[in-house]
Amino acid sequence: MNESNLNKLKKLYKSLRKLENIYCGDGWYNVVSELCEAAEEVAPRIEFVEVKEKFGHLVAVPKEGSYPPVLKQVIYDLLKSFAKLSTTVCEETGGMGKLRINDKKCLKTLCDSSAILLGYEKLH
Repeated sequence: MNESNLNKLKKLYKSLRKLENIYCGDGWYNVVSELCEAAEEVAPRIEFVEVKEKFGHLVAVPKEGSYPPVLKQVIYDLLKSFAKLSTTVCEETGGMGKLRINDKKCLKTLCDSSAILLGYEKLH
């Protein structure tokens, strides 16, 4: 994510303030923002130690905390739902996206135009 978007998110969300970078495309800005908003609502002291793209999904890793088991499950479910949501949003443009694959077998969630530009095909 570019520095400008990273800084905007860090100003908006306490959960991101200690991160040096967010390792995904700017198209996921809104997905990351919505995730942080939801996470901070259910766990106000949550702190992410890593936010990145992995295998075409958004992965957010919270700092280990002494959360009650019920809250741990809520956080896990929330992270899982945003990982699933990220597979419908182009990581480059923020438009509608689908999981794609390139000739090196790397996965990325992209819209049609970004997929063509970056050399990705539909995942069968």
